[in-house]
Amino acid sequence: MPDLAGVRIILYYLDDISRVGDLIKREFHIIEEVTEHQPDHYSADQFGYLSLHYVIRLSPKRAELPEWKTFATLHAEIQVRTVLQHSWAAVSHALQYKREGDVPFRLRRKLFRLASLFELADEEFIAIRDTQEQITTSIKATSKEDLLLVRLDAPSVRQFLETSSRMSQVLKTMRKIGFTFDNEDNENDDFGKFYNVGEIVEECERLGIENIEDLDRSLEYDWETFFRAIYRAHWIVTDSFALWLLIIGAFRDSFSVEHLMSKGWHKRTAERLIDALKKIKD
Repeated sequence: MPDLAGVRIILYYLDDISRVGDLIKREFHIIEEVTEHQPDHYSADQFGYLSLHYVIRLSPKRAELPEWKTFATLHAEIQVRTVLQHSWAAVSHALQYKREGDVPFRLRRKLFRLASLFELADEEFIAIRDTQEQITTSIKATSKEDLLLVRLDAPSVRQFLETSSRMSQVLKTMRKIGFTFDNEDNENDDFGKFYNVGEIVEECERLGIENIEDLDRSLEYDWETFFRAIYRAHWIVTDSFALWLLIIGAFRDSFSVEHLMSKGWHKRTAERLIDALKKIKD
């Protein structure tokens, strides 16, 4: 048995396979690169198992290190494929179809059609990713004035959070009141800062807020009084959650404990917020 170890690297995007392949070639000595399971090796009317395989051993430089010498002569196999390619391989293996000849003739066309859909989906995911990056780049280049007219979606809400003078003042006031921000120590923590953007988009769609201008206008109320009324010690929030709270304050009659709980809120937190809203209203 030449290779006593195996590693499978599963990626989201098809074009990452070549990047990972280049990395493997830089870090290991390649004994064999098996490319026969790539689309170029199938005829135009064939579909099937797709994966890139390498048989490797340690590079000469690494093999000389004392901690690696024991493994210097050992081989390993690395398989590189996408999530969808892995799904195809796993299901076809479960069906015990290791080669085309294993497939009953009546099922071959159906199986090939399915394989082609997986291959097409891999290409479409790349197209979606690239389009998303283009949209994000375009939104970032939009002026504050033009942003107001942009349809409300996740990229435009993110940009609003980044550039809105109103949001800047809101966040400053919340800190003064005592709110603790989860991303306080790391301003570049985009994941934390924009964590609730998806919920915000859904709420805006439900409330009939169509663009950034509608959103900005809805926030024209006494939000400092609102935040002082709902504040609780040790309440840790994020920039996007602050915007969600602002929207709740602006459309308080459209929110209930049940609705907030359906969005993942803890019951006690939802009850405290709704009770505070009723007191403000009264």
